Amino acid sequence: MWVKTVHGGASLLFETNQLTRHSIAMSTELIFEVVEAEEGGYCATALGHGITTQGDTLEELRTMVREAVACYFDDPASAPRLVRLHFARDEVLVP
Repeated sequence: MWVKTVHGGASLLFETNQLTRHSIAMSTELIFEVVEAEEGGYCATALGHGITTQGDTLEELRTMVREAVACYFDDPASAPRLVRLHFARDEVLVP
């Protein structure tokens, strides 16, 4: 089941699955794939986990990722110690 919340004017999307939460709690690193949104700004999705957020600027995105992780892990002891942003960009070449 997915839960959508609004925090600080932006939407956060969480997958509420106890098995997923348990497997995340055992991880020390959480990786977000960051892509440029078609309508502008950036979208970040946690790889293998149910956390997605967005921001208009990179600074806002960083803030939103931190807030999304803090909201998702209600117990700070179970939160990952490291959050990594992986920027993905497609480049199309025409021969």
